[in-house]
Amino acid sequence: MKKYIPLFFITLMLFGCALKAPEPFPLNPEQAETIYKLNIRNKNLVNAKGFAKVELRETKKKPMSARCAFAYALPDKIRITLINNVNMPIVNIISDGYYLLYHDLQTDRKYKKKIKENNIVAELPVSISRLISLMSGHAGIKSENIKKYISNNQQDIIILKDNTGITVNKKDMSIIKIKENEKDVEIKDYKKIGDYLLPYKIVSTEPKKNASITIERYETNANINNAIFNTGD
Repeated sequence: MKKYIPLFFITLMLFGCALKAPEPFPLNPEQAETIYKLNIRNKNLVNAKGFAKVELRETKKKPMSARCAFAYALPDKIRITLINNVNMPIVNIISDGYYLLYHDLQTDRKYKKKIKENNIVAELPVSISRLISLMSGHAGIKSENIKKYISNNQQDIIILKDNTGITVNKKDMSIIKIKENEKDVEIKDYKKIGDYLLPYKIVSTEPKKNASITIERYETNANINNAIFNTGD
């Protein structure tokens, strides 16, 4: 019986280590304050809607440009309707937080799949979850997800454990750049809409593809019916 006791304790220790919560990154007081300010910025923003222009340029392909109507509800719902040059809706892209629906209104072709963090839609510069976060000015950075923190007088660069790099403007606590693998995303042209500081342009640059969203109009904490985020059965 004794020879099994060490194995039991070794197994217990291994499972104990696996279940242990991740250690928070050792932030200094100034860095901790920055993370706090990032996480509470626009905290009372519930939803927004408006109009934007989407542009996509790929190597050896004809550039695509379209206007769109958008609406989102935090933390994870969004609806984007692409509109043609005679103001007719042509494509719906809808996320209900669990599923993503792509609906071509011209052919009635539908494509639905479960939401993932890296859920990329060809017409958009970033994943659905990141797009909602950026458009609403929410950061949601947890100290246990931080791998490295670089500070200077004007900017902080926060590197997460998935190697995503986030650059923060220390003056107004706005996120101005995100680097994911070979993709650079610039977030710029911030304007104050009521109590909220929101970006008016998001630009994504990759080796063979560039995409951008330029906001034309925002309406914050609007009267939005949640039924518009329904992705169907």
